[in-house]
Amino acid sequence: MIQEDLFDLAVANQKQLDQLLIEIQKIANKVVCEMEYPKGCIGIAANKTKSETNYILQIRELRRSASSFQANDASVVAEDMDGVRKNFTSSTILTMALMKPRSKYSSCVELRMSVPTFCAVRIPSAEIVKERWGKVGKSNSSADDAEGGVGSSSVQEKRVLLEYRVCIRLDSADLLPYFEKIMRNRLANYKSTEPSFGCCHLYNECSDARRCISKDKMYATVCSYRKNLESGRIFYGKNATI
Repeated sequence: MIQEDLFDLAVANQKQLDQLLIEIQKIANKVVCEMEYPKGCIGIAANKTKSETNYILQIRELRRSASSFQANDASVVAEDMDGVRKNFTSSTILTMALMKPRSKYSSCVELRMSVPTFCAVRIPSAEIVKERWGKVGKSNSSADDAEGGVGSSSVQEKRVLLEYRVCIRLDSADLLPYFEKIMRNRLANYKSTEPSFGCCHLYNECSDARRCISKDKMYATVCSYRKNLESGRIFYGKNATI
């Protein structure tokens, strides 16, 4: 393939990826709304390196000050009313990158994801699935090492599966449904990075509704009373069972 053709292919693939990113964000907004999570809690961040630009699909949770131990729904909404999370902690769902124009999979996007994410929802029409392995080691000091003598250290390493890299065609009909399933799965199993707490100021309203009615379902994942409500244990109000 001549240089001009490679350039044209790269431009066409980037345009297709840009449109895909727009569609993914639309799906993310729909999923977040349907699951009653805060607006903007799933977003896409561009990450430029020397060799490529990749795109990170991430879950974003607003940071809270140490004084706001219990959620104040009004302040959360006011801070985030435009749907863009500006002060957040993030966790990666997966990373996307275009394959090189000279590659056998030049019309594909590579999805890089953790082992649990890959295993949670399998993608049906991948061109190829690659495993990325690495070594983890732990240095153990020993005063009586047989070979190294006093004060020497030995390193025990083991090979572990770090992530999966899935190549799938940009025009695959399975791509967008896959993203939706992955996002739903990750949100359903999300746990806030904030410290756990007993209940917030809405405990009476939640009791009457028999469910958590907080506007920030992310923070509510570490609410102990929410777990009781989900198991039918109601402590307050007209529906009290205990």
